[in-house]
Amino acid sequence: MINADQSSNKIISATRLLGNSFKLYKERFWSLLAITALLCLLPVISIILSSYNYKNLGIGNIIFSILFSMASAIVSILVSTVLLSNLKEAVNPGILRSYSAAFRNIFPYLWISILVSLVNFGGFVLLIVPGILFLVYFYFALTISVVENAHGMDALLKSREYTRGKWWAIFSRLLYLIIFILFILLLVLLFTPESTTTNYPRGRRPRVLS
Repeated sequence: MINADQSSNKIISATRLLGNSFKLYKERFWSLLAITALLCLLPVISIILSSYNYKNLGIGNIIFSILFSMASAIVSILVSTVLLSNLKEAVNPGILRSYSAAFRNIFPYLWISILVSLVNFGGFVLLIVPGILFLVYFYFALTISVVENAHGMDALLKSREYTRGKWWAIFSRLLYLIIFILFILLLVLLFTPESTTTNYPRGRRPRVLS
């Protein structure tokens, strides 16, 4: 994310950052697609489980929901670290090497993710503004852990140092990317044919799995 110009030590513009990202993802499209495919299994599993009507299990449903949420979070962190392990290399290392590199340090990565989540949560509990400040300060902790092999609080402190004096520049670029993604999603929704499930006779509703 922080792509600095070596000569000026300035963060590159949001448009150039987006362009570089597209170029990199285009070069490694199939590898990155295969890596992120693991995330697609989560909604599939959720749909399958919903067909068994597990919500009628009472306390068992609560326990299951907690375990499933934890598993989903771990899978998301794993996929993120695998992507970073792939993208940090100048030459595409391939899927297996990327997963192997991520698995070797999965526990330190999980610990960093927990630390960042706790710090951000604490910031949002205090007030919205501290939460947003912490979110940007420690945004790069996981990336630093993968790229620089820094762990624990060391990764958080390095992230804070990298963002020192550049908070607004980083925040504006993150905001730009969020708006861009929302714009793309809006276009998809606008050009997606209206679902036939909305055309039900009056007084009748579609059956929803629960």
